[in-house]
Amino acid sequence: MIIKNVTIKQLAEFRRLSDRRRQSFARQIQTTPAMSSGDGGGDYWISSSSAISNAFKLQNNQFIADKISQLNDSYKAADHMGSKIMYKRNLEILHLYEYFNLSAWAPATALTYLTRPKVTLIKQNVPLQILPQLVFSFEQNGEAMLGGAWFVTWLEKFNIGDLGMYTEALFEYLMLVYGRDHQIDPQFCFTADLIERTVVSYDQLQNGAVSAVLSPTLDELNALI
Repeated sequence: MIIKNVTIKQLAEFRRLSDRRRQSFARQIQTTPAMSSGDGGGDYWISSSSAISNAFKLQNNQFIADKISQLNDSYKAADHMGSKIMYKRNLEILHLYEYFNLSAWAPATALTYLTRPKVTLIKQNVPLQILPQLVFSFEQNGEAMLGGAWFVTWLEKFNIGDLGMYTEALFEYLMLVYGRDHQIDPQFCFTADLIERTVVSYDQLQNGAVSAVLSPTLDELNALI
């Protein structure tokens, strides 16, 4: 029995593991609290992901420019090399979005941002931790629509299948939390790799442009439980 929430990043890592290391991971999540590898990097990337989230919400890249200025000061003042590297990496991401049109990722209408309850998504008996940055509603043809954005970062680089897993999990989370009152727009339920500026939306999974690998990955994990 799995006793700790599993992150989508851990599933992405699991897909890359050898058979021996997969077995070790399966034992770990059954017997001890799983060490969090950070879904999308955790607090390490908070400076860049939060600034981009704020810029998306208000469609104003000044949040990014302000964070760049702040992190430049922090970088210059830092004595510890690890801190300098962290600031530098976050700055590199922010520079990618300083003049980026984030509205290209959003519906062309007014958005209302909703709370993101910390609920555990149980899928195929695996408890999944789902932590998107943004959940928003909007009206389309008189219907209450729903979208969500999950910004992720990994130095080892996600592939398209990994991003698809995030998006699948995000869609099911939205259905669980808000599906009773909203219809989810698959185009605006998406995951963005902030380093690569690669986006996978749920409609890409629906039309087969991106393979759905979340369920097969959970099957492989369950086979070891």
